[in-house]
Amino acid sequence: MNGILGTTLLTSIYVLAHSVCYGQVAAPENISVDKVGSTGFTVSFNGVPIAANYQVKVTAQHDSSDSEIFTIRASSNARQSYQIKGRKSNRNYIVQVRALDTRNTASNYTTETGPYARTAPDGSRILNVITTPTFLTIFLEETPGATAWEVEVNDTITGTSRIISVPNDVPSNTSYVAIITPLNPNTPHTLRARVSQLNGATSFTATQSPFGAQYSVSTDKISAFGRVVLLTKPYTTSLATDQVFINQTNAELLAAYKAISSNVEDVLMVEIQNNSGNVLYHHEIVLSDRDASAASVNPNINRLTLNDGTLYSGFLAAYDLARSPGYVYTNFPFKTTTRTLSYRNSGLLCSPVHLADDIREWVLFSQVPSPDKIATILRGADGLIATSSIIEFLNGGVREPSSTTNYFTFSSNTIYGIKHRYSIKLCSSSNTAAPVYDRVYEAVVTSAASDRYTIFYTTAPVLPSSSVSSAVITSGGINVVLPASLARATQYSVTVGTNTATLAQTDLDSSPSYQISVPTPTIKLGDFVHLQIKATVRLANGFSATAIQSANITADIDKCLPGTHNCHVNAICANINGNSTCFCTTGYTGDGVNCTYIDKCALGAHNCNTSATCSTTTGSFTCSCKTGFNGNGVLCTDIDECTLGTHNCINGLKCRNTNGDFTCYSSATAPKLSIIVGIGTFLYITMLLL
Repeated sequence: MNGILGTTLLTSIYVLAHSVCYGQVAAPENISVDKVGSTGFTVSFNGVPIAANYQVKVTAQHDSSDSEIFTIRASSNARQSYQIKGRKSNRNYIVQVRALDTRNTASNYTTETGPYARTAPDGSRILNVITTPTFLTIFLEETPGATAWEVEVNDTITGTSRIISVPNDVPSNTSYVAIITPLNPNTPHTLRARVSQLNGATSFTATQSPFGAQYSVSTDKISAFGRVVLLTKPYTTSLATDQVFINQTNAELLAAYKAISSNVEDVLMVEIQNNSGNVLYHHEIVLSDRDASAASVNPNINRLTLNDGTLYSGFLAAYDLARSPGYVYTNFPFKTTTRTLSYRNSGLLCSPVHLADDIREWVLFSQVPSPDKIATILRGADGLIATSSIIEFLNGGVREPSSTTNYFTFSSNTIYGIKHRYSIKLCSSSNTAAPVYDRVYEAVVTSAASDRYTIFYTTAPVLPSSSVSSAVITSGGINVVLPASLARATQYSVTVGTNTATLAQTDLDSSPSYQISVPTPTIKLGDFVHLQIKATVRLANGFSATAIQSANITADIDKCLPGTHNCHVNAICANINGNSTCFCTTGYTGDGVNCTYIDKCALGAHNCNTSATCSTTTGSFTCSCKTGFNGNGVLCTDIDECTLGTHNCINGLKCRNTNGDFTCYSSATAPKLSIIVGIGTFLYITMLLL
């Protein structure tokens, strides 16, 4: 009887002990994310005492198919860490962690409570560049969430390099556009850009968010404008279109200018006029100099006087950098609303009444490189010689108020840069009677300060009619999928009836679509649902604009709700366009409905060292160095027990190290080797003698 009671008692103790050891597994706590890069981040959490392994699950906020479970072996540290790799750049990820004991009993998942784990952007492409002699205007990639950039500018002639912060270090304080100044003319540069900040809060180093691909570009050449009377060339009206005459005259003037300065590179005809029966030849003088100051080209470059009085007279070259520097910035960007641009003649010490004529030429740029789109205005809207004109910037294009024809036609929600490249024929301070050309870059916005930089204009955003991909019923609401169709979006909101849900700027990443859940508990399968979508977009000048669109859809159900799909237990269910799609998790293979474990240890598909043991875990494997070796399982090195004194050789025995082990031997046995060698030599010699 006592034996039976004793056996029963021992059994009860064993069962009780077993239940204590293998009871409810506690969930890891205090999850944090750091060491962020463009393809991953490090997840840390508090360890669980009885945990043998942990599983870290990462799922993209807006794309459930972008999900993976990582299995890691528990360490003895109170704080566990694991580096997540292989993620997509600039995406929000939901991080969940659970613990598993030695019997693979799992705890509940614990979800990170802070902001989503956000991977860093992987470089920022330079999309297009507007060139001038002294500065570059750069269109940067419109990375979702980006609020600050760095642009690396390298002068390939001098080898000097600098980093420009956008928007802080550029005079325009623009977003998605960088203006780099001052630069030398006719100088090749290489450019690279990266996103340095997201959402106005999260900053990245160049290691975390690297620079993008290199972009090569050169600043423009500088020019002077001259006029000269050709004393040996009688004027006829046909000369203005006589290309043989023009080419010959350009070549003659080029040779004459080169005798004065070797930096004169080309001569181009601008206009031919009658001057008392001789040709008055207006021309542009292209200079190859890489210094923007006039004196560096030649001490007399501001005059470039042609001294042969038998050929030329009345010469003047209007090139004075101190007075006409080309581009000077005064900070007046455009909003998306209608703006008017008033041109005026600054005079260059001449009264506007002495303005002879002007040719206003614009070149249109956007982030998409394309053949130059040039508009030329010869007169004002009234048809008279103009000292000023009013131009309207509309969301559909640019035109004069009295016209119905656009000079340029715009697309919606696009940043445009219009480079002014127009010439004015006017008097000069030294000769108020005879006109001369100059290239003037000045423009003013109604009564605001002048702006000689390229004018930026962002057209209004428009949400397409197909602004909703799908909408499925969830517990307590409806989940709406929006295509990420609007560049520079900072907020989306969806309203169903009186209920509104909002995606903030921190929710908007580089996913192809966004998911937003609106609390609408009364919606049922097949209900006709009216949605209102509102999006806010950041413009190039930092201001914002809003677009609104309505949509009507039929409510579907979430095919990934528990009990509504047939995905394997080791698969992830993704609700795509109202249908469930199954994906086997990492470590398993199959169609998602049937998933088979991949035993990487048995298949040899692991990276364990030959001196390590591969152990199968749930969905993965672990490596541990064998006894006698030290390392992480991937790298294992022999432990020299003899040197370390960790051997057990006693009683005068000596220690000899072997690979992964050691042996003990007596010094008295060492000569036996010599005896054996001696006997072998004796027998060998004896055989030779026989």
